[in-house]
Amino acid sequence: MKRWMMVIALVLFARAGLSYEPGEVVNADCNKKQELKADCSKFSGGGRAKNVIVFIGDGMGLNAIYSARVYRNGPKDLLELEKMRRQTLVKTCSLSGVTDSAASATALATGTKTYNGRIGTGPDDKDLADIVGLAKQTGRSIGLVTTDMVVGATPSSFSLHQGDRFTFGTLAEEYLAVKPDLLFGGGKEWFEKKSGSADLLEQAKKQGYLVVEDAKQLDSVSSLPVLGLFSEEEMTYELDRKADSPEPHIGQMTQKALDLLSQDPDGFFLMVEGARIDHASHKGDFNRMLEEVIALDQAVKIAKDWQAKNPETLILITSDHETGGMKVVPADDKKGDKVGYKYTTKLLPGIPALHSGQKVALFGQGPGSEGVEKADDNTQVFCVMQRALGVEGGGK
Repeated sequence: MKRWMMVIALVLFARAGLSYEPGEVVNADCNKKQELKADCSKFSGGGRAKNVIVFIGDGMGLNAIYSARVYRNGPKDLLELEKMRRQTLVKTCSLSGVTDSAASATALATGTKTYNGRIGTGPDDKDLADIVGLAKQTGRSIGLVTTDMVVGATPSSFSLHQGDRFTFGTLAEEYLAVKPDLLFGGGKEWFEKKSGSADLLEQAKKQGYLVVEDAKQLDSVSSLPVLGLFSEEEMTYELDRKADSPEPHIGQMTQKALDLLSQDPDGFFLMVEGARIDHASHKGDFNRMLEEVIALDQAVKIAKDWQAKNPETLILITSDHETGGMKVVPADDKKGDKVGYKYTTKLLPGIPALHSGQKVALFGQGPGSEGVEKADDNTQVFCVMQRALGVEGGGK
């Protein structure tokens, strides 16, 4: 092997082996004035991707990742998401200060900061151009997968536009206007007919959607469009599932999304959210949080294996914010151990732990992932996706 080829190989190996440790947690000052729009000009150039897959671990900070690594593999054996070639830390603050999921997901999807509670709308109440709409304009298929309700803040902010994240019925109706090719998660109650309301499931079927409600039905799906609603509200925590649970795991939903979306010769955009990391962290429920991070990591492994056969694919992994202000106490831990921890934003017993201003990791590999290491704010994740897809709009 020529010397220069050996150098490149060593650099790539080194990049793939990096990870963040507990001592590297950085708290951003969310009281400072925030830049409204991402400047995407510095992300020019780089590779083009036919497909983009973005994983969002809702509430998943560095110490949640580290804790799951220790428990799953031991402190030195990285999770799949930590093995990505490109890595950096990004700030998640919103115009309200410490962000909520709606404002942060809006920043990721549009390149624009907004106030907490807003879904795809700017501080002036105007709808923002989002990465889903821009990808759809190129003929790519669109998929949104979550373990939350599909009308939850993160999936909604990638494609819908409302001033209030809690208008779940309205968000469900808007999905049928936006028409994603694939929508998987919970929240079936918001599509079912209620007294005096429309039956959105019947409307979806009239629009050509195949509606599926359990893992067995999901397994039989072979074409788009498909609407998978697997629970009335959020999907069940991994730790609480019985062996015969009818709900698909996040890995199963990811695999089926890849099988279906890849049928489009123009490519696809897929967002996958591990939402219950956040829900467990709000409760200070360390054990359930661990299992949710591990489940998300297994879904990442599925996507990486698929990417190995489809190298025109960019994979990004990040979080919308950190939940709990989690601190860990590294010790002589080994595989299977649960690290010492404290949720610093859980101020009183019985009160949920709050979001924090901790910076979160952004991982990437594939064409266009060069931009990952240029990013230092969540709005710039939009820039990385935009450049990789070769689309214009959003940001500045």
